[in-house]
Amino acid sequence: MIFTDTGPLEVVRTGTSVTLSWDAASEDSSLSELSSAISRYEIHYRVFGTREWRRLGTTAGPDPVYTVRWPALFYGEYEFAVRSVRNDGLVSELHTSTDYDAWPTGGWYLNWKP
Repeated sequence: MIFTDTGPLEVVRTGTSVTLSWDAASEDSSLSELSSAISRYEIHYRVFGTREWRRLGTTAGPDPVYTVRWPALFYGEYEFAVRSVRNDGLVSELHTSTDYDAWPTGGWYLNWKP
């Protein structure tokens, strides 16, 4: 895998599932009942090169990992984004692979092939 600042980095995945994960602030499990604690994440996708984000699914809890299984998405080229949902219902903005603080800073996308 090569990280670059010059443009999108293609990540090729072959098979019937792909696991997405992202950086998340670690939380003290004893504080998980606070209204400001993250209860889950929403995962969104869009076909590479398009503008419209669509909701793909939600994690079962606050773990920053989600597995996409075929045929939830058919093979193709996709970008992904994630946002957090707190216990009190507040929802963050979408965080995409092309955000200024994403790594690699040039962005990345998935090319999923059979």
